[in-house]
Amino acid sequence: MANKITIQPTQFIDLRSGESSFGYRIYDEYSCVYNNILYSNKEAVPSDDLDFLADIAKNPFNKEMREMLEFVVDYKQGIFIGDAWYEWKIIKDIMT
Repeated sequence: MANKITIQPTQFIDLRSGESSFGYRIYDEYSCVYNNILYSNKEAVPSDDLDFLADIAKNPFNKEMREMLEFVVDYKQGIFIGDAWYEWKIIKDIMT
């Protein structure tokens, strides 16, 4: 399966005001989605990738995101979180 899902923990910075918000970008070969309101501050962002994935998996932001996460489950496929690849056997308990 060529379509790989990637989730990036992200700090969004308003270039005019300088204000920051924290969340993630999730993308594959066909779509990209972001959520910049998941965390209230940088310290709230989990440092552990699997804790980060659990936050996202339990509360998909919109239809596109749900479809990307469902693709991972349907095809029992791994996922990138940042630069790290996590095989299905590592993430299945979080994703199902």
